Amino acid sequence: MPRAAAVPRLTFIPIKLNTALSSNQSQKGDAFTATVDDSKEAYNSIMQGASVTGIVRHATPRSGDTPGTLDLAFTRLRLSDGRTISITGSPASLD
Repeated sequence: MPRAAAVPRLTFIPIKLNTALSSNQSQKGDAFTATVDDSKEAYNSIMQGASVTGIVRHATPRSGDTPGTLDLAFTRLRLSDGRTISITGSPASLD
């Protein structure tokens, strides 16, 4: 019997983008993928080999002195064993 998988609310998952994103070229609805950064010790056992998929919700190109912006949404977490979990997430700085 498969085990249930759950990611607690407000969990921060460090990732590295696999897809190039740019406020000048990305469009609303574009899909992207990212790999979980398993160099962080706390994530090695459960997140090693995991990936995240998401979409661009909004992209505004740079205009003059106004920087461009990207609004991203994370939608799925795929574990290394193939299980997928629907997630609702957005980028946050880990600094």
